[in-house]
Amino acid sequence: MIREEAGEDEEFVKKYCEKREIKFFSKRVDIQKIANENKMGTEETGREERYKFFLEVLKENNANKIATAHTKSDNAETVLMNILRGTGTSGLKGIQPKRDEIYIRPLIEATREEIEKYCEENKLNPRHDKTNDEIVYTRNKIRNILFPFLKIAFNPNIVDTLNRLSRFSNS
Repeated sequence: MIREEAGEDEEFVKKYCEKREIKFFSKRVDIQKIANENKMGTEETGREERYKFFLEVLKENNANKIATAHTKSDNAETVLMNILRGTGTSGLKGIQPKRDEIYIRPLIEATREEIEKYCEENKLNPRHDKTNDEIVYTRNKIRNILFPFLKIAFNPNIVDTLNRLSRFSNS
């Protein structure tokens, strides 16, 4: 309920699922209201509400896993964001492929670019969340400003480098 086109995105996914006979789950939550009431940021609130919903769906369907679409690029962003915020070694772990025996991340070894290329080659025409292009949030500043700069000025393989760091931190 933050983005105007969220309803269109929901309808797109619903039709996609119906066409393929995939169960579809949806919930609308006023994130801005909850964030204001709890004096939290919208990103953090959105993440908390999303994970609460995932657990509701898991329990209602007697499931045992929740798959999220986190990528290698997301992990590199998380590691760098944690470094910039002054993390200890635990923050270098980034996004784990598995968490709490419930969450799995099957796309964690693929970059955002690889996934976008796959979608293009297979004419999947996914929806694009325009808020990912805005440089309001720290993650988006890292994604849209810092990474392109680091790739050009320092290390064209920064995503792989940060992912290696992340894996070594798990050892």
